[in-house]
Amino acid sequence: MSRGLDEGLISTTVAQNSFINEFGLQAKSLDASQQANRLSNITSMVHIGSIPGALIAFLLCERVGMLWSMRQLCTLWMAGVIVVITASGKLGQIYAGRFIMGLGIGQAGVVAPTYLAEIAPQSARGMLVSVFGMSEYIGIMIGVSILRPADTRKDANNVEAYAPELFALFGINGQSEKLFTTAIFGAVKFVASLLCAILLIDHIGRKRSLISGIAVQQVAMLYIAMYLTINASLAGDESPSSKRAALGAIVFIYFVGIGWAMGWNSIQYLLNAEIFPLRVRATGSSLLMCFHYVNRYGLSKAVPSMLLQSSLQPEGTFWFFSIMTFFGLLWAWILLPETAGQTLEDTNGLFG
Repeated sequence: MSRGLDEGLISTTVAQNSFINEFGLQAKSLDASQQANRLSNITSMVHIGSIPGALIAFLLCERVGMLWSMRQLCTLWMAGVIVVITASGKLGQIYAGRFIMGLGIGQAGVVAPTYLAEIAPQSARGMLVSVFGMSEYIGIMIGVSILRPADTRKDANNVEAYAPELFALFGINGQSEKLFTTAIFGAVKFVASLLCAILLIDHIGRKRSLISGIAVQQVAMLYIAMYLTINASLAGDESPSSKRAALGAIVFIYFVGIGWAMGWNSIQYLLNAEIFPLRVRATGSSLLMCFHYVNRYGLSKAVPSMLLQSSLQPEGTFWFFSIMTFFGLLWAWILLPETAGQTLEDTNGLFG
């Protein structure tokens, strides 16, 4: 939940006029690329902290146990929050606080799934670890809803983060409207992940659930990429058909979230906790989550720059996402063994 709370808060906070002015996100001394870089530095600093956090986790799990590891990571996360909220315009303090938050959040991605996998009965292991992944969306919804109404007035030239910025591509221009659709986005992913945890992950299996989720993402990504490509050549088109196409793109953004919630969001934690022998489970999970956070940081850092007109542009960005989603589908289809219904000892043999 701490990761989701951070994502919900930061995606809305960096879109507020008060924050933009206080930390110079649109400073006239910065060009568009530099503004995007400053934004991505703020939003991605938690992911940078998560990388060493994941590595610290296995050391602490081995030495103080999982329970005390969970206690200290919560304390570390809260300390980082305090550093952030007392920054008072100091950009460096924002970076430092979010890095400290990342140290705690990065450990949570290792400690909690591993602990759950070890104590859960075989028939409910997938559901319980999936509920851990689902809790991220509860945090997102809470984070988005905390905004002060006074800061949601309209402003199209703001450099805004991720979900609000993506919705702006499809004609949702007001701050209030963008934040509302972002909150709904988190709610949709929450419901999808809840249904997946209860109905899919332990019943149809990890592999089928993942492949189904990736397939939904693939179709949605392709539609959005095609819409943005066609819309770019029809700039200013306000026809009814164009508006319907934009509405379709908004709907498919939600389907991207649904597909992610059905597949990758749960699998990334569940398989990491299932596939290693007990003697190296914490170590292996730490290394894999470290690699995950490196990729998550890279994506968080790159997206604002990828969307620029001088870079891939929105349509090129979604074509890139679509291609990478397709490669993920091939990997899951060809290489991933099924671990549902297996004991932890049996899953070791599947990957041995």
